[in-house]
Amino acid sequence: MGCTIKGKTVNIIIYADDIVVFGPTRHAVEEILGVLTRELKEKGLEVNKNKTVVMDINMEGKVKEIRNITIENHEIEWVEEFKFLGVIVQNDLKWDKQFKGVGNKMNKLGNMILHQVGQVVSQEDRVFLFESCALDLYGVEFCGGLKMKNYKEVEKSYHWLVKRTIRESKFYGNHQACFESGLLTWELLVKWKVFIIWENIINSDNEILQLFFDEGRWDTILGKRVKDFVMFYGKDVDTAKELKKNFKLFIEAMCVMKEGEEEVEEEGEVDVDV
Repeated sequence: MGCTIKGKTVNIIIYADDIVVFGPTRHAVEEILGVLTRELKEKGLEVNKNKTVVMDINMEGKVKEIRNITIENHEIEWVEEFKFLGVIVQNDLKWDKQFKGVGNKMNKLGNMILHQVGQVVSQEDRVFLFESCALDLYGVEFCGGLKMKNYKEVEKSYHWLVKRTIRESKFYGNHQACFESGLLTWELLVKWKVFIIWENIINSDNEILQLFFDEGRWDTILGKRVKDFVMFYGKDVDTAKELKKNFKLFIEAMCVMKEGEEEVEEEGEVDVDV
């Protein structure tokens, strides 16, 4: 029982005590839950029925009127979303609510850090705290597919926090603020997170991940541009970890290139050495 993915039947994903089961029909899900419940009981464990929910994946994003699913005569609540390992999974397979949570968390932690310690630590320490705490975010990898309005709202908030970190006004240039702080622009931060997740998938021995993403590559167009640029300086960037070490250099190059493009528009032609 379960969903057939490239010839393999998959019906359960487990991480510690967080479990997701899935099947093509309500009956299949009930059968899988029955097996799971019996197996857990043999090991002295049981399903927390009050925290268990069921969701129907459909592109309309609404809870359909479907017959109840039960675990030991306990009816399970139908929902439009659930959280698994910190990520909000929506029944329309979109990421809007997860992304909204990312923005709120970033704002809350960033403002708290700047308010509590911003006056007593150096700029270098503020940047370190902001990067290690406020930017440790779930779900940034998925925001590229959002509506531009939602994307821009969090992008604006992020760059404003970067400017506050280096004590500049909101009218200060985004690229310049990121360059001075050593932080990534929002666009590059999203790309960086995507690099990380793709490399983890490629290097994973997890059979299900390989089934889902066997065609995946982390060498996006921007990734290739970064590699080409840093390789010009003789840097080894075969892995995402090595690539991040050179991102500050790439940000500086992007700023120079952007300024050069603006000069080209104004004067018609200009030579830019990077």
